[in-house]
Amino acid sequence: MFVYEEEKSTMKNLVTRGNLVMLVSSVVLAAGYDVLIAQPFAAISYPVFIIALLAIVYGNTRPLLVKEQSIGWFLVFPLIALALTRLLFTNEILCFLNSMVIPVLFVAHILVVTKSSRHEWFHSGFLKDVFGGLIIRPLQFVAKPFFLMWALARQESEVATRSVFRKVILGLVFSLPILVVVVILLSSADPVFEVLVRAILSNINIVEITKHSLMVGLITMVVFSFIWGLNNNRVEQVSYDAGAKNLDEIIVITALSVLSAVYLLFSVIQFSYLFGGFSDLLPSGLTYAAYARRGFFELVAVVLINTGIVVGNVTLTVTSRRRLAIILKGLNSVLLLSTFVMLLSAHYRMSLYEESYGYTYLRVFTHGFMGMVFVMLCATIYKVWVDRINLAKWYVMIGLIAYVLINYVNVDTFIANKNMERFYRTGVIDVDYMAGLSYDVLPCLVALTQEPDRNIELAARIHIANKQDQLSVNRNWQGFNLSEQRARNILWRIY
Repeated sequence: MFVYEEEKSTMKNLVTRGNLVMLVSSVVLAAGYDVLIAQPFAAISYPVFIIALLAIVYGNTRPLLVKEQSIGWFLVFPLIALALTRLLFTNEILCFLNSMVIPVLFVAHILVVTKSSRHEWFHSGFLKDVFGGLIIRPLQFVAKPFFLMWALARQESEVATRSVFRKVILGLVFSLPILVVVVILLSSADPVFEVLVRAILSNINIVEITKHSLMVGLITMVVFSFIWGLNNNRVEQVSYDAGAKNLDEIIVITALSVLSAVYLLFSVIQFSYLFGGFSDLLPSGLTYAAYARRGFFELVAVVLINTGIVVGNVTLTVTSRRRLAIILKGLNSVLLLSTFVMLLSAHYRMSLYEESYGYTYLRVFTHGFMGMVFVMLCATIYKVWVDRINLAKWYVMIGLIAYVLINYVNVDTFIANKNMERFYRTGVIDVDYMAGLSYDVLPCLVALTQEPDRNIELAARIHIANKQDQLSVNRNWQGFNLSEQRARNILWRIY
């Protein structure tokens, strides 16, 4: 008896207004996912769904939301900006990457604004919580919606309401077989009614209904589990110690002096290539491709090593004497300035490669990576002289801003325009590669149809015809995309 009373009390506590709102909003969001995202191509509907998702999560976690300004609220802007790229552009590479970045950003944002992570957002442990939010939280409480519906069905607080509810259900159950018989008889009696019934039944696709119902049910459980975990599975934040500084300053200064001498020698050699009149001379047997590729990967390795060395000794080195502290900062600065020279060298090498072989996604993304590293190195050298900043915060922010910018510079148009400039100088262009870019390069393909070179003109016309065939496919409203629409407008003006 006591067990039954305890179970009944638990079920009663489960049926609250907040939980019912959470269940209904989860169903609404799941239906929205089925309509907006589970489509052959989701474009304008993608940011609409993201905004709806944010609104529903905010509404169900309102008491937990932090009121003060924080990095969590800042994350809304890149989240929405990346979602809008589905409407604005048709770059398939960035679209694929964004499909992975946006869920990570969403979970990170929600964990920060609801204080649902055990770690600060700039600590490595936060990544574990984010991936837990992507995988564990959506599955951890998937049974809760069933418990809630069962508790709602068994609720005995209002007998009158319960009896009416049961009577309605029984009435529906008893009416079904009678309804079937009546419809059959009426169809036999009236041919017009029979045609109407057949038309209605022919439009009902049981397979599609089952598929959409399963989709809505699964998404409902996942969304409810995620929100339930935020509201009911609170965590205590981990406190971090500053950490002891245990590196001897004399040892560190000696090691940095040796490294700085090597880097200075390397920098002198690089300046001789960049400004000494030997920029067109490569080592024997080394092609432009190998030169640029080696320079880039060496850059990545050296930047990681140098940054790790600087951050490590700034964080862990004991500086008891002011003079030695200044020497240490100077050597760290030399190390970072040498890395700046390597960045400049790598940029120059890649520019040579692009002039010889043209512009591609990988080469442009490489330049973007170099720009991001440059800003990170500026933050690092500032950290050397102003110790109070947190480099992890700066690195995350710089990386995030750089990623959003690379989405909005319209890489396809940049590549196409640069390749056209190179074509007008050299007469060489890879039309097939140009055609493989997004619809934003269509004006460049149209320009190539006016070239006297018959092969280039014919290739451009073939690719334009292919893009016209692709654009002729009728999309539903969810697939409306501005890049595609601009391309259609260009084709309508031409043909």
